[in-house]
Amino acid sequence: MQINKIMKKLVGISLLFVFFLFGLNVSAFNDVPQKIKQAFSDKFEDAEPSQWDFNEKIYVAYFEEGGDFFYARFDAEGNWTETGKFISEDEVNEKVLTAASEMFNPVDITEYYEVTNSKGSKAYMVLVDQVEERKMVIFSKDGKMVRSEVFAVQLLDDIDQN
Repeated sequence: MQINKIMKKLVGISLLFVFFLFGLNVSAFNDVPQKIKQAFSDKFEDAEPSQWDFNEKIYVAYFEEGGDFFYARFDAEGNWTETGKFISEDEVNEKVLTAASEMFNPVDITEYYEVTNSKGSKAYMVLVDQVEERKMVIFSKDGKMVRSEVFAVQLLDDIDQN
């Protein structure tokens, strides 16, 4: 049981780095507009963000609630767009596991998240670690790829050296 908690914390930390590497970065909590902070508080009354990141269009809050790690995305107007929760491979449905393993070498798949968007649709995010790049791939429950974002591994090396 203790190992599971440690693994969740390690994955939560890696989640923070994932979104940081997607070009999202807020150096201080004060850089987040009040309407975005309020939208987060309205949506997640009992949670406190441990970090905020953003680009021109999306703000991302990272938080822990009930021992689980989450991210929540909001648009620039403060509208919630999606929440992702870290899950184990055992919690991912077979269609998504099959589709992901057909697209990628299973040893390259490092993390799984259950994602709920603002329309109530559920999906799965798979983090794929390859030699030259990392991919964040969203799959629908029936195993179809919905969205994919790529970033260079060099970014990770630069951060690790600092």
